[in-house]
Amino acid sequence: MSSVIIEYSFIAVVLLIFSYSLFSVVQREHELSVALCAARSGANLATTMNNYAVYPTISFDNYTEFKPELLSPSATKIIKIEYKFKGYNERYKKFEIELQVYAHVNRLFNNHSLRSLGDRINYNVRKSICEVFGTGDKYEYYDPAFSQNFVFITPEVKWV
Repeated sequence: MSSVIIEYSFIAVVLLIFSYSLFSVVQREHELSVALCAARSGANLATTMNNYAVYPTISFDNYTEFKPELLSPSATKIIKIEYKFKGYNERYKKFEIELQVYAHVNRLFNNHSLRSLGDRINYNVRKSICEVFGTGDKYEYYDPAFSQNFVFITPEVKWV
């Protein structure tokens, strides 16, 4: 009789451990899914700003002087956002995710202007993630962005 109780207890403990592990994985996957939705939303916000040529005052002043071509509207489209798991980041004590944005613009811009458009997109991607998870601007320009379990980095936008 006592061996049956021990066997059932062992099975119960194993099931609890398995359930906890499964819950952890599902929770992280949900967090990543929410972050990707936030990234998409931020990227779309940045392209909407560009489509109407609406910029913060500092950017507007900079573009007026150095990049006037960015002051006219241009239809920028986000093609896709891919993520790559980069492993555990010891510095931040979180898993690192690289978010790669692919975009298209309907006008010809020089590389310097495309970099500025890409910076605006990446900034809004990171800012949106921080706002969704309430992690704030821990670093300048939300770079990197954080959720509870992840740190998000954004390499330069790839123009296609």
